[in-house]
Amino acid sequence: MTVSETGVDIRPLGAEHGAEILSVVESALGTGFRGGRTLEWWAWKHQENPFGQSYLLGAFDGDQLVGVRAFLQWTLLLGEARLRCVRAVDTATLPAYQGKGIFRRLTLAALEQVHEDGIGAVFNTPNSKSGSGYLKMGWQPVSALKVALRPSGVGGLFRMLAAVLGRSATAANVSREPDHHLPSFSTWFDGLSAAGRSQAVTSLSRQSECIGTAWDEAALRWRFANNPVADYRVLATDDLADWVVIRLNERRGLREGVVSLACVTRGRLSALLKHAAGDVDYWVWRPGDVPGRAMAAWRNGFLPLPLKAMNLVTRQVSASDAEFTVLLSPANWHLEFADLELL
Repeated sequence: MTVSETGVDIRPLGAEHGAEILSVVESALGTGFRGGRTLEWWAWKHQENPFGQSYLLGAFDGDQLVGVRAFLQWTLLLGEARLRCVRAVDTATLPAYQGKGIFRRLTLAALEQVHEDGIGAVFNTPNSKSGSGYLKMGWQPVSALKVALRPSGVGGLFRMLAAVLGRSATAANVSREPDHHLPSFSTWFDGLSAAGRSQAVTSLSRQSECIGTAWDEAALRWRFANNPVADYRVLATDDLADWVVIRLNERRGLREGVVSLACVTRGRLSALLKHAAGDVDYWVWRPGDVPGRAMAAWRNGFLPLPLKAMNLVTRQVSASDAEFTVLLSPANWHLEFADLELL
């Protein structure tokens, strides 16, 4: 089958295209985390996002949808200022149509659309296959986003070493299910007073020079309480000075604890994580690149994984040169797993 660029039309996509979109996405990318690419997931991600509905474009060969391009809306804090951004996500082309320039056409068309709407910049963490394509379209590299790891006690360390050496984890470990004694995010957040919720949101404010997600109550509920593919739990002190959102996962027979979002003003992350030690063999965390965070990770027992990294890239759209210069500095970014994973 041969398809010329002129034989493919670029059109906007809406909710009515949901089933077709998922068919294309799954054909190119698979079913996703725990088979989570469903219509419910798509609607949650692209239609219910409190930062705004996604920009969705499709490539059509006649009436057949053959390519999808999504720009997920996101708002970043640059000190006291807010910058409307989009994230280049969920790009997919049917296998028979790959290599025809469809990815490029869709992306350039989406850039024109967001420019007209005054979006400041695009940022994303492309995989190895698409990374060079983004750079050719004007994206610029920012940094490799490193991940840190710490064993959950001696038992966790032993099981990790056994896994590295190729030995099977014990049957008890493989079959162990977390007892979920920890409150879900929705239970914890809804149980706070209005003042408590406000304090939790305020405590996420970053240092003036940091770039981070503009979290508010609506965004936190959407990200953690309404997420249809992940179960988020909370560890918190009574005074809300320290609280973390975690997700439990099983990987290679080991129980992985993902520190999705950490608000630890007193640096007591390690003490909080002990409350879930029985459910976890090891923890992973994205502490961020701002000054002091690497030291905080080390003090809490986390060591960087040298080979595990996501490559952050960005592209200027309508942002001023001064704003974009800030985005290009790795030390300015504070991105945790909450900002990156399962999105």
